[in-house]
Amino acid sequence: GQGLAKGGDSAGGAAASLGVGFAVANQLAQGLAGTAAVARGPAAPATAPARVGCPSCKQQVAPGKFCSECGTSLAPTPRICSACNTEGAPGARFCAGCGTAFPDRT
Repeated sequence: GQGLAKGGDSAGGAAASLGVGFAVANQLAQGLAGTAAVARGPAAPATAPARVGCPSCKQQVAPGKFCSECGTSLAPTPRICSACNTEGAPGARFCAGCGTAFPDRT
């Protein structure tokens, strides 16, 4: 109605209004995102990478297949029961199959 009476194109006016609306919405979203970042506070300090103890040289080294100090394998070795040949967990003290004590490792 009135847009055409004043010589305006109602479709063009609607498109321009819509464009302004999107620009305002985009600015509002960016402002809220910036506010959310400020509300969280500073980022937590980075944690140091995990270290593992070498069973041979006792050095704390980065995890991997082999010790970076002495070359010993860092993979846990399963325990084999001498009484029943059942494979036990690397840190097991007793056989899960028959209860026989594994010898102490030093």
